[in-house]
Amino acid sequence: ARPGPRRPDGRFLIEATARADERMAEAGDHTVLEATRRPDGSLRKPVRVRAGYVPPDEQEKYRSRGALWKEAQEHQGPIGFVGTVESKPLTKGQKKNLRKKRTKKHEDTNTDGDVQAAATGMEQLAVKEQPRTQGTPTPVEIQGDDDPEKARKKIEKKLRQAQALRDRVNAGEIEPDESQQEKIARIPDLEVSLAALSK
Repeated sequence: ARPGPRRPDGRFLIEATARADERMAEAGDHTVLEATRRPDGSLRKPVRVRAGYVPPDEQEKYRSRGALWKEAQEHQGPIGFVGTVESKPLTKGQKKNLRKKRTKKHEDTNTDGDVQAAATGMEQLAVKEQPRTQGTPTPVEIQGDDDPEKARKKIEKKLRQAQALRDRVNAGEIEPDESQQEKIARIPDLEVSLAALSK
């Protein structure tokens, strides 16, 4: 039998819910979650749910095996540690060792200053160069070439490059650095080597 149309006072809904509650109570498969207050102060209506239902906000959050293992490791302490993790006061020996470490660390920072002082001292030292005799050029030896023709070509190429560099410096096109100056200074040696191979 279907109930009549809704009454203006809303009793139809009340009767229908009461009948549903009676049916579920007979089956024994429901519970009623009581009305709760929202954070804004309003009330939530009581909710009828099946037996064993746990609301989402009360369900246990899923944690992976890795998260569980990590959590267990935090409570146990470092790997290989036997005992409990408690902060105990330091013993005399531990305090002494700690002081030693601090002083050693302080000494290490002081040695950095000594190294810097030595480095600045080394910079101030002047390196004496052996004076080169201008009258006796030494022949340049080319390593790895048994063929005199190949050796001659290599020396000619080096001589051409050195002479071109000397011409550019004399023209004022470039300011030579140390390696370029050395290359220019080897021109007489290259000429002697070339003359020796041309014989």
